[in-house]
Amino acid sequence: MLYTFGVLMNPHKLLPTLSSITTSDKWYTYYKANAEFQLEIPWKRGAELTEDEQNAIADSLAAWQLG
Repeated sequence: MLYTFGVLMNPHKLLPTLSSITTSDKWYTYYKANAEFQLEIPWKRGAELTEDEQNAIADSLAAWQLG
């Protein structure tokens, strides 16, 4: 993570906007910087759905499993 003056900064906000990337060199710089600042994903925690969230997607999941 990137800290500035002790404050955690979102490095993605420091990257150029997609509309400002007009050359291959800028694309390369964008993707290289983006690769260095990936957020950690706590895979072991699982989905952590509330009961209401589980109920909201239950029909979709059942249809997907039958598919």
